[in-house]
Amino acid sequence: QRVWLKRHAVDLVLNLAGSVSRLGGMVENFAGDGLMAVWGAPIARTTAAEIQADGVAAVACALRMATALDRLNARYRQEGLPEMRIGVGLYSGELIGCSLGSSQRQQYSTIGDTTNTAARLVTVAKDRMKSGQTDAACQVVIGETTLALLGTKFATSGLGSFPLKGKSQAVACYLVEGLAAP
Repeated sequence: QRVWLKRHAVDLVLNLAGSVSRLGGMVENFAGDGLMAVWGAPIARTTAAEIQADGVAAVACALRMATALDRLNARYRQEGLPEMRIGVGLYSGELIGCSLGSSQRQQYSTIGDTTNTAARLVTVAKDRMKSGQTDAACQVVIGETTLALLGTKFATSGLGSFPLKGKSQAVACYLVEGLAAP
């Protein structure tokens, strides 16, 4: 049963990787049953319109992830299997993209405060699920830098400010609830 669950989790991650690519992002790496994706790399976006489009695409991709997870969990329920839950963290800003490693092994990676903050927002999402604050299978938590790019395209709600590891000040966090009503 565990092998079956892991296989479907991997199928989900690979499906999501395709969504990232179709929406103009790049999968930076896979870690276990998760992935890290970036928009605006390796070729930097320079105009406000391009940067805004990347923010919108990243959130749209996260909502696709939530929909795909809901479908997978419905199948799990039918078969009496435990459901999966995921947290998504999105943060927009400058970062450094580079190849790290040695002549034996190199990997493209993004580093910097933006990358670290996005990872910490995943923790906020997961903590909300663990504490029972939500029954949703997927929580998409964004920072105010991403919120500023979205305009009125998505419904969001404020979660408050949270102290995040490595940050001297608390970060304002927002929950993406879905597409905005027309």
